[in-house]
Amino acid sequence: MSESDSRDVVGEAVDAVTLNEDVDWQRYKNRATPAQRRALDRLRRFARLFASIDASGRGFATSPPPLESASRVTRRAVQTLMALAAVELLLTLSLLPGRWADYHRAHGEVAVFMTLLLASHGASAVLLLWTGRQDRRTWLLGSYFLFKATLAPLHMLPAFWGHMPSAEMLQASVWDMPAPARVFLLVYAYPLAFAVAPAFLWAFARECPRIHRRTRLDDLARRMVAVSVTLGCAMCITLAALYVIGAVSDTVDDRHYIAVLDLAIAAPNVLSLAAVAVIALRARAAPAEEVRRVVLFSAGFLMWMGLATAYDLVESFSPGFWLSNYQSGSIPQLVQPLRFPGMVLLWYSVLAVRVPHPREVVAAGYRRVLRSPGLLGAAAAGAAAALGWLLARRPEQEVGAVMGDPLAQALLAVTGLAVLMLVSRERLLSRLDAWTYPDAAHQRQMMVAATGALAGAERMTAISRTLARTVKSGCGSRSTLLIDESGQAAAGDFRAPDGALAPLQRTSAIVHMLEADGRVLRVHPGDATSVFELLPPDEAAWVMETGADTIVPVSGTGTQLVGLVVVGRRFDDRIVRAADVPFLEVLAAAAGQAVTRLQLLRGKQIGGSEAPPAIECPECGYVTDGDEPPGCECGAVYVETEVPRLLAGKYRLTRRLGDGGTAAVYLAWDLSLQRDVAVKALTAKSGTRLAALQPEAWAMARVGHPALAEIHGVESWRGRPFLVLEYLCGGTLADRLSDGPLAGPEAVTVTPNLAAAR
Repeated sequence: MSESDSRDVVGEAVDAVTLNEDVDWQRYKNRATPAQRRALDRLRRFARLFASIDASGRGFATSPPPLESASRVTRRAVQTLMALAAVELLLTLSLLPGRWADYHRAHGEVAVFMTLLLASHGASAVLLLWTGRQDRRTWLLGSYFLFKATLAPLHMLPAFWGHMPSAEMLQASVWDMPAPARVFLLVYAYPLAFAVAPAFLWAFARECPRIHRRTRLDDLARRMVAVSVTLGCAMCITLAALYVIGAVSDTVDDRHYIAVLDLAIAAPNVLSLAAVAVIALRARAAPAEEVRRVVLFSAGFLMWMGLATAYDLVESFSPGFWLSNYQSGSIPQLVQPLRFPGMVLLWYSVLAVRVPHPREVVAAGYRRVLRSPGLLGAAAAGAAAALGWLLARRPEQEVGAVMGDPLAQALLAVTGLAVLMLVSRERLLSRLDAWTYPDAAHQRQMMVAATGALAGAERMTAISRTLARTVKSGCGSRSTLLIDESGQAAAGDFRAPDGALAPLQRTSAIVHMLEADGRVLRVHPGDATSVFELLPPDEAAWVMETGADTIVPVSGTGTQLVGLVVVGRRFDDRIVRAADVPFLEVLAAAAGQAVTRLQLLRGKQIGGSEAPPAIECPECGYVTDGDEPPGCECGAVYVETEVPRLLAGKYRLTRRLGDGGTAAVYLAWDLSLQRDVAVKALTAKSGTRLAALQPEAWAMARVGHPALAEIHGVESWRGRPFLVLEYLCGGTLADRLSDGPLAGPEAVTVTPNLAAAR
């Protein structure tokens, strides 16, 4: 097993849990490394926790095995119907080889159509029922195909027993069919084929795609299960009533019966297409992997049934019925070849472990072709040789007449296309790489465009949309911006402006790690550098719910964290590449400036919540407001400083105690507790120290010693952090020694403290 496959084991398990699938834990454990097995054990505990939570918005419930939630009577009834359908199909298959010659001679193209219908539906039923033993939705779809396969025996079994007249005889009157065959159809075959199959597809529509919350479409699908059964039974009863009335009186003729029969044939297909439409609508709230699966399923279903259903509806309301009087035309013959490609798409969409992104499919094809100039040259030479051979075979014709042949035109087109691809190979590779691999596109140009858009953004939602669009184009990943709209440190939780993602608490371990390190955080379980195993259970559940792969901090001025960007996996379901991390960091920095600008503008509009900068004496460091008289007699001109007079509404700065290369310390008066404190402020140019101020505050809070100043808190002003410390008025040891040596008793008192501090 390759290293990349090994790294994806935990990621696949997380996807399975998130999508509410049945997880084969033993298979994942066999593929995992020892470290990954521990992560799988934790994930399995999470899955059990989620299984105990109601699925109405607070969690997910694991998919029950087939029919586990049904009542005993319903279970027995469904099992009986499936057994009857299976017996009918097996009987038809056992009789088909020996009766095929007579059957085909009597019914012609209809015999071929019915045989293909039986083969396609029967193969789908066997495949899906066998593979769906542990997956409810695959089992439901297999049951649907099982009952759809009973359409063919409606015609084949009576024909095998000699009770089905030929098409010419049937056109005269439907009453010519012998009574045993008619009873078989009305009592047994029609209800099984028309009333049961759509109900299973509507039940499948409730399971596919798997979404995390209940919607009104789920309730509609649940109700349509009973509606489809009721409608099918009503049509079967109508057919039986028409037959009985027509047999005993002349008030009903064959036209009425055939009209209802046509509607009975078309109605289940219409109900099935409506169920597929509901599946497509439910995909709006599904993950990207499920959306691709639904798109593929819908396309396959339309190829298999859509065109044929449209033709059935037209024929049902037009003279000259199809199927009911067994007349096949050019349109059914054209539609029939589409059934098998559609069936293959259906199988793949349901059974595939992962449906690849279209970019992956294109990338797997075009690079193999364009990277092989010899292959392109051989294709061009082969097509040109075939075209020359075609011209040489027809010397009596002019070149123009030969080129009128569709084969010659196709060969000419292949030759021209191969030559064009060979000449423009490098340019095509560059253009296709830019689409299939967004990280290979011009990220610099994207950054310039995003910076301009962020600078002109007037709403937080505009910043979020610009960020999501740029990340998707530049990295191929979806992303969501979470911000603290209060604009104050330690104020509120981080939330998406549009509410598209669950909020993240500011007190969470993820936020603490982002504030401490200031770098991108990997949180996906499948990443070797991820911190997923270190997260508390509630935050690990948040990571799995949101599908987060990488979290990028969005900083304002200083170290204040104003938001974060939650980046999901790439379009190919891989983790974010290390080469994309610098791009994400620069983009997050630009977003941080835009968020800070909007927060400042909003603060000015509401009157401005932060105090203005103070002024101080450059000689003695006395601090005052512009409206207050000077508090010193130095006579120097006061200058504006980078600190407020009143910090956080409770610390009044009075004078500068000292400064260094990276920080300045001010004496302040605590208005609430009536005491002196020291306020440490970093200078504006000390960018590297800004990132270390928060860890410094945490370290000081964890250490207590008589010789060390105690920290009282961390405040913020205009995005800059300030440390509020205990004020030690005695000065430093160097200041004390400058006045002379210490006295003996004083030295004895100081020495133990110095030794302990060391």
